[in-house]
Amino acid sequence: MSAECMMADIGGGTSHKLISREPLNHREIKVGDLVLVQVIEDDKDLVLSSTIRLVGEYLTITLSKNEKVELRKSNLAKLAQNIKASGKQALDSYTKIELNNGCELVNEECIEFELRALLLHWETILEASIKFKKPLFIHQHTQPMNTLLEQAISQGVTEIFTDSQDMYQSLTSYLSVKYPSSKIYFYDGQLDIIDRYREIDWENAKVKKGVSGFLSRLFKK
Repeated sequence: MSAECMMADIGGGTSHKLISREPLNHREIKVGDLVLVQVIEDDKDLVLSSTIRLVGEYLTITLSKNEKVELRKSNLAKLAQNIKASGKQALDSYTKIELNNGCELVNEECIEFELRALLLHWETILEASIKFKKPLFIHQHTQPMNTLLEQAISQGVTEIFTDSQDMYQSLTSYLSVKYPSSKIYFYDGQLDIIDRYREIDWENAKVKKGVSGFLSRLFKK
């Protein structure tokens, strides 16, 4: 998959939005570390759910029926390649993914694309986490909001972005009263969040406080 496709897939607004639910700070991921990433799906036919957990060398995927499977990173590409051949299910030595969505079989091409996307998510998360601190990003359909905020803020997140004007206004009041040290900013969707954070010179970065279109003028190079 080309870099253009990867950036469109991760945060470009065409099929997925990437959400970091834990502050990664300036540290390398080690065995036992946990990173939660939520993928907001625009296509309801995709069977894989929104939660990805990276623990050491394993990627844990929570399926739509709350079933959990563990896949080694090295096997994701193999699973994607085997989807069409296996038809309804993909098998390897230690796990099985049922490609069912309700009573209907999910299109194999969609699942193949989704598995390849998961591999790209893994690589992107790992790469970014080594160098960059990441804020919490809230998509306009993310629920439940209070639970997500409580978890993130308790883990040290102090910067929050949202692409919903209504949510921005309501959370501004909520945070100013309950968590005054946390700031929320409106994101207008013009820039890819992951791509933008790759470009940041964190040693010399300065935050420009603002509201509308905040991310587009957030950092000085």
